[in-house]
Amino acid sequence: MSTFGALNTAYRGLSAAQQAMDLAGQNIDNVGTDGYTRQRIDQSALGPVAQEGLAATGPRVGQGVSVDRIERLGNALLDASVRSTASSAGYTAQRSAAYQGIEATLQEPGSNGVAAQLQSFWAAWQDVANQPGEAAPAAALLQSASQLAAKISGGYAALSDQWSATRSDAQGMVGSLNSAARQVASLNKSIRSALAAGGSANELIDARNRLTQTIASLAGGTVRDEPDGTATVYLGGNALVSGDTARA
Repeated sequence: MSTFGALNTAYRGLSAAQQAMDLAGQNIDNVGTDGYTRQRIDQSALGPVAQEGLAATGPRVGQGVSVDRIERLGNALLDASVRSTASSAGYTAQRSAAYQGIEATLQEPGSNGVAAQLQSFWAAWQDVANQPGEAAPAAALLQSASQLAAKISGGYAALSDQWSATRSDAQGMVGSLNSAARQVASLNKSIRSALAAGGSANELIDARNRLTQTIASLAGGTVRDEPDGTATVYLGGNALVSGDTARA
């Protein structure tokens, strides 16, 4: 190997080490970054220069190291598990909020709920039965009936308002879902182009994963990674996102 060849080999090694240090620094800096996936450099050894003639015999030293790509250390099974957990958590949170709203509206169980008002109403009837013709028990019954009717009427109106609010929230979620789907489709296009050009799309894939997790939490979507680098997002067996196309 010539002096120039030796210097070139050393330069490749130093360059690869510098890139590895830069990437290690990026990994450390992004430890707390939401959705960031750790990366590493893939390297391979460069073989010796082909020689001809009498000098072609005997052992020859290689040309150093080549940085092939920056690999994203993601795990498809873990990503799927995160989306599944987000889906279950999102469903449970929404159901819990709805039930808590109903409990607060009806004040059940509690001393001011419909059940308590019903007990007072039936007790007032019992007093009337025990003292027929008396004005006081009859007046107490009418008052209890009025309170019960007001409680049921107020509860109905409050539940109707809660239904309207829940429906409005659902419409807002649909808007968020469609927006996330459009962003995933746009990222699919960028990722496919970057990979086809031999570039790195690691940060784009991280951004897409955050969006698919959002979709899963909103509607329980599932994801299938495609050979061209895109991701197909399914809702109930139907493709919400396919390639660079999103269906509302």
